[in-house]
Amino acid sequence: MATFETVLHPAMDLTSMRQLGNVRTRRVQVNPESGTTFTLSGTQNQEVFFSLPAGGSSTMINGMNSYLTYDIVFDCGAVETVGFSNADANSVVRSLETTVSGTTVEQIERYNVLSACFSDFKDVSKARNLDSIMMGGALQSASSSKQPREFADGGYCRVSVPIYSAFYGVLSQGQYAVSTDGIRMRFVLEAPDTALISGGGGTLGYTLTNVALMMEYVDVEPAVFQQLVSEGGGVLKTAGIGVANFSTTLVAGTTSNSILIPARKSAVKHIWNVLRRSDILTASNRNSTGSRLFPNARQYYWTIAGKQYPSVPIRASNAGATAFAGGEVMAELLKTMRNLHANNVDTVFDAPAYLDNAGLLETSAHILGFSWETDEDPMTISGIDTNSSNIYLQIDSATTSVGAPTASTGIPVACTLDSFVFYDAILTTDIASGQVSIIQ
Repeated sequence: MATFETVLHPAMDLTSMRQLGNVRTRRVQVNPESGTTFTLSGTQNQEVFFSLPAGGSSTMINGMNSYLTYDIVFDCGAVETVGFSNADANSVVRSLETTVSGTTVEQIERYNVLSACFSDFKDVSKARNLDSIMMGGALQSASSSKQPREFADGGYCRVSVPIYSAFYGVLSQGQYAVSTDGIRMRFVLEAPDTALISGGGGTLGYTLTNVALMMEYVDVEPAVFQQLVSEGGGVLKTAGIGVANFSTTLVAGTTSNSILIPARKSAVKHIWNVLRRSDILTASNRNSTGSRLFPNARQYYWTIAGKQYPSVPIRASNAGATAFAGGEVMAELLKTMRNLHANNVDTVFDAPAYLDNAGLLETSAHILGFSWETDEDPMTISGIDTNSSNIYLQIDSATTSVGAPTASTGIPVACTLDSFVFYDAILTTDIASGQVSIIQ
């Protein structure tokens, strides 16, 4: 059942803030705590920590205008070419954890898989033009917009990518977060064999230099800031979209799967479920982060506390499960983005890629999705409470051998299922003490 609660005082709205006084923005470069050069090879990972400066007594952070930037030099052998998996430079980030004064306020595993999903929903021209400049994306000459720019051994580019953070990145929904002491972000760099893709396979590597977070700090007039603090009773709250990730494996050939998703949250907004072949997760010659397969689904739905959502299962096949189609599946997915009937929404993949059940191609792009959100205002909580119940994804797959490009029964191949649960999160900051708490 949906619930509604105002989480920000109207004065915290940006438009109201601008009416009350001058707001000045400045770019703040935040370097890693230990060096700015990182060299990885094969299956190596590495943690990179950033400490965001407080900025001032009346300063806030605009995550929408902040980004991660770095130089990269590729190592792929003299006879090969290499690029970013899914043509997305965020493929080098495996996970993100944010803490404030020692309190963990968000932790996103499979960060690059989530980024690949976001990256696939854009205009093809953006993928092949702007993103080829900013994110190492596809060129106009590429056969697919999920195919990256190809770099020779020793090739170089500099990229700038969004930060998928609930409070200090694009998931902040345009809400400003208080710039307080003790904000720390931990990025785990992905292994090159997963983050990159090369036609020849083999062991890949990369060197990152000049790594930095470019954060936009917003200086508010002290009198205005104090008015906001006074109206909030000494406490300021920032709303954002949190993302929790849960992973499991599915067995090839199973036709009925009930998958536990133990997300205990106060207001789950929506969910994305993606499947990738287990044998390509670390394959250097595959799109390890962005090749998502279709599970030969006849229909699927979710259950919470014994109740089915939606009440009528989402269909992906004809009555006899001898042919598949993605129209209804995509409609429900677009509702999670609030873009069901928007004419300006596009993808970098087509119907065959969306229904590809082999999951070997760079273009494979299936996502299951459903929304429980009933209010689009970012200043309200709107979703379903799962604190006392688990979520279960129910997938009924074809019981006869069908499918293209691969004829198969049930789940086509052993695969890893990642569930991304999007939920309302509120960061509460006591201005006097600096104490923070997270409501989620």
